[in-house]
Amino acid sequence: RMFTVTSAIEGETEKHGKYICREYQDVFILKWKADAPMESHDFAPMVKEEVSGFDIIDGQELILKLRKGDEELVPRSGQYIDALAKVFGC
Repeated sequence: RMFTVTSAIEGETEKHGKYICREYQDVFILKWKADAPMESHDFAPMVKEEVSGFDIIDGQELILKLRKGDEELVPRSGQYIDALAKVFGC
């Protein structure tokens, strides 16, 4: 585990009304051999909903996309982005 951050998401459902979901997010970094193929089922073979796909990108590029709020990425808190940037040396 590289670091842990907190997260809070607010929303509303028709059945339960307004809610706040607070959680801890443990962040892990996977080192993978460049010549080894990767498939989404390698990450969660029994839970397809968790990893539907992935892209391999440079760490600095990822940080820039997160800071810009790239719509193709799951939004992350400033705390999360800053901790990840530190791991990548950005």
